[in-house]
Amino acid sequence: MIQEIAYYAVYTFPVVVLFGALTLLSFVATASIPILNRQRKEKIPIIWHSRMAMVSFILAIVHGLLSASIYLGF
Repeated sequence: MIQEIAYYAVYTFPVVVLFGALTLLSFVATASIPILNRQRKEKIPIIWHSRMAMVSFILAIVHGLLSASIYLGF
């Protein structure tokens, strides 16, 4: 069941690949918040760093489950 979701094609890419790309972009966005705050006059509130970290971890868990379903067969 989960394998079917992982292999489902969206714009010619499997869902597991898209979740991997979203996870990577989310971690990059999370890491860029403190860097941007050092360089800009208008600061991004630190609460957004925490929120982005939570989103990143949730995406990483979903991506991990989809990847594990491919290789472990559940």
